[in-house]
Amino acid sequence: MAKKITFLLVMIFVLLAASVIASAGTETTTPEAGFTEDEIHFTDTSQELSIDNLEEEYNELFFDPSSSSYVEIVDEIKYKRSANGIHNKRYRFYCSGLEWNQDDPLIMLMYIKKDGEYVPLNDVEIGSNLIEEPYYLETTVDLMYMGLNNVNDIRIIIFRKSDAANLIRNENVLITDLQISFRDWNLIEKVRNLFEKLTNP
Repeated sequence: MAKKITFLLVMIFVLLAASVIASAGTETTTPEAGFTEDEIHFTDTSQELSIDNLEEEYNELFFDPSSSSYVEIVDEIKYKRSANGIHNKRYRFYCSGLEWNQDDPLIMLMYIKKDGEYVPLNDVEIGSNLIEEPYYLETTVDLMYMGLNNVNDIRIIIFRKSDAANLIRNENVLITDLQISFRDWNLIEKVRNLFEKLTNP
């Protein structure tokens, strides 16, 4: 009887050992079907620029009061006051790139000086001071100061998106300042603006 029990225990042990060996032989490090190593790791494919990162990286270049940089990247930057009786500080700034490049758009950053420091001058539609377009740059903003003795110090920064990681003064970034002063619309101008708004909705 004891021999039979011993024989059964030995057989059970042999079967268990064989099962473990067979299982180990079928293990693989190949990912499951439909997955690759690249898909396992998260990859950020967004190409949006971070304004905070740009301002931190180029703090001196962007915000030094005497900072300037000239490159031929756009034509003349123009601006025009909006004939709007309600938003009487509203201006439109616009310019065109010297060449169209859908894959490498132009970036424009807008700032205005407040209490001696440059702060973002946000577009009234998108709520950001960063404009990104392949060719034509345009932004509509509300300036801060009205009155002929009150100057709005505007700083405009323009560069190609591909250069964002390595902006170099007078090589690949345009930094220009504008000083704008204006008064409130007089009565005749307000009537004219209202008439134009009614006839050109």
